[in-house]
Amino acid sequence: MQKLRIGYYLSAASMGGMERHVLALIDHLAPEEFDVIVFCPASEGLAPFFTELQRRNARLHITGRQDLPPSGREHGYRQIWIKALGWLLRRLSVEESEEAAALIASQLGWMASLRGRLARAKLDVIHFHAGRLVPLYWPLIAGRLARIPTRILTLHNAARRRALLFASLEKLALRSTGSIIVPSEYVKDSLLSYRRVPPEKVAVIPHGLDLPECDAPRGRAGARRELKLPLEIPVVGIAGRLVYTKGADLLIRAAPRVRTRFPAVRFVLIGEGAEKNALRRLAEAESVSDAVVFTGYRSDARQLLPAFDILAAPSRDEGLSLSVLEAMGCGIPAVASRLGGIPSLLIDGVTGLLIPPDDFAALADALIRLLAEPQRADAMGRAARERARTHFLQETMLARTFALYRAPSRSSVKSQAAGEKLP
Repeated sequence: MQKLRIGYYLSAASMGGMERHVLALIDHLAPEEFDVIVFCPASEGLAPFFTELQRRNARLHITGRQDLPPSGREHGYRQIWIKALGWLLRRLSVEESEEAAALIASQLGWMASLRGRLARAKLDVIHFHAGRLVPLYWPLIAGRLARIPTRILTLHNAARRRALLFASLEKLALRSTGSIIVPSEYVKDSLLSYRRVPPEKVAVIPHGLDLPECDAPRGRAGARRELKLPLEIPVVGIAGRLVYTKGADLLIRAAPRVRTRFPAVRFVLIGEGAEKNALRRLAEAESVSDAVVFTGYRSDARQLLPAFDILAAPSRDEGLSLSVLEAMGCGIPAVASRLGGIPSLLIDGVTGLLIPPDDFAALADALIRLLAEPQRADAMGRAARERARTHFLQETMLARTFALYRAPSRSSVKSQAAGEKLP
């Protein structure tokens, strides 16, 4: 049997839940049936992802965004394009129309280069992944121009309102996909509301829980030992990219109030990201740097979760929090923002606590309540574990995703979308 050639295209700058999700997909593609190629930009923050791909012997293609300087006739054609686009954008009352025209012209050249690269890969399936649609406007169109038979997009976060020009580009890009996967009804609703995507084109497939990793033998004692933390102290942690939307700064701002009640508490931040240095400075400004532990990227992050008494997830935007799901699978209660897809995971007062977004005082109060009532926290952890293992199995996610690789049609997406909604 001829192998199916699968391409994964990611738009990201650092290692996070989206990259780990793609690695989970790759891990379960039988090498005798599938040939895998990964396309993503060059970024220092993605170095751990590249290492993980190397371990899996997956082929990697770096997609740079810098064009070669045009010369001669090409330069002349490009200037004509820029002038024509500038005129059109001025007619549409787009601000800074000349700069926008130059940007679009350069991206068109880059898209043509990407189209050629995708076409030469002779893919049967291209599966795009993005937290936001903006970086995928041209790659999605390039995938269609490359005539790849099956084009799938997983959008990990909600679509947003855009200015007319960008909204039009998004609609064009979304029409270049055959199927769209989203992790929650919240993300699906944003596509239906803001981009008028046909509902039968969208399949809600939540992230799945890897049970063997959650059942790893390290346990609480081993995880604490790995992090050099005593067993008897309270520990609150975050696991994920250290970027603004994940809200790690809110945890650090909440830390002084929590320390007033629990002086020995430690706050562990597992992950890397653009905000790391700013978070270190914030911890110093809040006089809690001695209580905050930065682990950096850890490939064994899921095995370190049992070190936490509580997972904090004060996100400012979230399609469906993988860190909350994994904490639930490990029997750890979470305090998380009441926004996005998080309420479809976490039942307030049963498997954890939901708080208003962007409110560090509410975060501190919720953490104090759970730390002060360890029996209640343990009961929430047990309920969280049961819910995660009942409704969010990785096997289900994999089966539904791979079904789209094998049967890429509107009817197959419609059957996926008609699946049971979560209780």
